[in-house]
Amino acid sequence: MKFKENPVYIRDKIIQERRRDKNLRHIPGWLSYLSIYILPILFIFLYMDTTKVTLQGGFIFSCYLQILYYCYRSLSASFSLIVREKEQRTFESIITTALSPEDILRGKFFAAFYPTVRELTMVMPIFLTMGIFTGVAIIKLISVYIITAMVIAFTIVVGLWASVRARNSQQAYGTTVGITGFIIISPFILTFISRAIAISIPELGKFAYLSLFLNPLFNLSQILFFERILPKDYLYYFFGNIISLFFYSGIVISLWKSMIKKLSWIPKG
Repeated sequence: MKFKENPVYIRDKIIQERRRDKNLRHIPGWLSYLSIYILPILFIFLYMDTTKVTLQGGFIFSCYLQILYYCYRSLSASFSLIVREKEQRTFESIITTALSPEDILRGKFFAAFYPTVRELTMVMPIFLTMGIFTGVAIIKLISVYIITAMVIAFTIVVGLWASVRARNSQQAYGTTVGITGFIIISPFILTFISRAIAISIPELGKFAYLSLFLNPLFNLSQILFFERILPKDYLYYFFGNIISLFFYSGIVISLWKSMIKKLSWIPKG
């Protein structure tokens, strides 16, 4: 079943459009995104030397903010999708239809994923213009777009998992806040642990820093600073990225199976 033909997706899309038209939430979203790229560049123009290096630094900082921004947007869009059905007492009517748990989850997933990636794509011209203006290679900009879309998909699955497990919106919101905080704090924890291991066990060398590959911001740094990677280290970074890919793929598969198992029951009448 194509996701645009999925009745769960169509239903949630209609609900989202009604809420967006009523509350005009798309305006703050656009303003938030524009501020991510305009404010750092504007700050450099006002308070720093407007050299190519400083302008690129401001744009690269904005790329990191973009990842965090879409983590927040994705979790916010997904954490209430299932728990809302429970609170409105429409949950049982959905899981007892002819739709399989996979169809329900796919519909909910694309109800959050498609609008978020569509927004990311619509602002792509702004992103490309700012990147080219600051001297960042076009291939890097496209790579940043792809990794941002992958982060969106991952965080939506996490948000859906929290929504399936929660009993009410408060619990789902608390879980989402905890996950968001972990996503923000974990990069610093991974960096600290890696440095501590490298200092304590010098024999490990670069392998002590493999945990950094689990940090999406570190993977983003490899894209933005690829020219600084020495040819002799290509295999090391390739191996690290393979670890990262399998790690996050394993988490997504595990969470998806957990959600299917949770939804694969028929309530007693």
